[in-house]
Amino acid sequence: MSKRLYFDYSYEIAAAFLFSSRWLFLTSKDGEHHKLLNRHIDYHAEMKPKEYLNLLLKLDDQKTIENNLYNLTYFYKNNAFLLTDATLFALGEFSRTNTLLPTQGDWANTSDGFLHLIGYFLYAYTKEGHYILERKEVLETIEKITHFTHSNMRVLISHTLLFALMTKLLESRLNNNGRALSKKQIWTAVDEAIRKVLYQYRDYQYLGDLRYFVRLDKQLYDHASTVAPSSQISKINPKELRAGNYVIDTIETLLFTLLKVQKYEDGLKFIADIPGFHPINGVLFTILYTLAHGLPPQIRASVPRVVIEEDANLNVYLTKYYKRAFKPIKAIVNRIGGEEIFESEQLANFASQIEFEFERLGIFIKVPLFKIKEIETSYQAYYQLYLLVKATKRFDSIFVGQIILIKNVINTET
Repeated sequence: MSKRLYFDYSYEIAAAFLFSSRWLFLTSKDGEHHKLLNRHIDYHAEMKPKEYLNLLLKLDDQKTIENNLYNLTYFYKNNAFLLTDATLFALGEFSRTNTLLPTQGDWANTSDGFLHLIGYFLYAYTKEGHYILERKEVLETIEKITHFTHSNMRVLISHTLLFALMTKLLESRLNNNGRALSKKQIWTAVDEAIRKVLYQYRDYQYLGDLRYFVRLDKQLYDHASTVAPSSQISKINPKELRAGNYVIDTIETLLFTLLKVQKYEDGLKFIADIPGFHPINGVLFTILYTLAHGLPPQIRASVPRVVIEEDANLNVYLTKYYKRAFKPIKAIVNRIGGEEIFESEQLANFASQIEFEFERLGIFIKVPLFKIKEIETSYQAYYQLYLLVKATKRFDSIFVGQIILIKNVINTET
């Protein structure tokens, strides 16, 4: 099949994190972290990154977030070097009082809470799809995750910006059939993410906090400006960037590097050479780069799918989000295939429901229908289903027969 409906982004993100999170557990000087690209890592022996990723992926829906916050706190207690003193203090108070007491003020503007968003991002996109940034519950959960450790508006806006950026990059990849995004597509995704988030905070009460983000969008204080955020960010003097553990520095560094660099190793070296390098910036850049371009060859070779499959805790995440994303579509397909429905009006209604669910995921592929042949995987089955619904105008017994063929493959594999 020449086109893929759905690339395996849960594997890509897990592999990107495992590959880059080793920098969190190793010490190195500024400018040296990019050299770790060529260092052989035995992921079967390195349990800390796997354990950490497993905990982060469990911070997805409301129930598991609350249930696993204790486990995450315990992990940090034994790996205190991962966090700043302010964040450790907040989690320590939680374990002592069972009450979230996030640190406030300038002490609480560090970037060590960004990674807590990964699991929820995967969950929210597969649940809400194309409408993820429109849902009030999503924004409220981002705030809740932020308040695990931080009670600073700069951090909340930065967290929401990163979340929106991941969303727009993933959405663009889906619309691009999983292929790497072009420079123009990346710049567009950055523009949409920044404008989406910063505009929702253009209330009077946030003006004091928005001034920290003025280098991202000129329109914040010049409403008549026509300069796109991506163009403005790309003109930042690289010597003015800082790669420390301050949320504003992190956001600016990540966006500038994503916009200006095409090769993963070049981007990583660029970040590693910025004064004040903090490993978390290397991890976040790796995840964003992977969402935009796909897994770099060195990561795909170093962390093949089997590495994650062999870990009982992580293996479930390879298919968890994929299954969750297509669950509503599968339910409709099963209903068509399980009932004797031959009235074209009914089938047309089911087809429109299927089309809506694909659009919910941000999939708007316009390609001609081709003959359904040997479908081997559920990926191919869903792709054929999308083509069938989009291209056919005859909702008759032949349509039902094709649905049954697709249904059998989907149910067998998932």
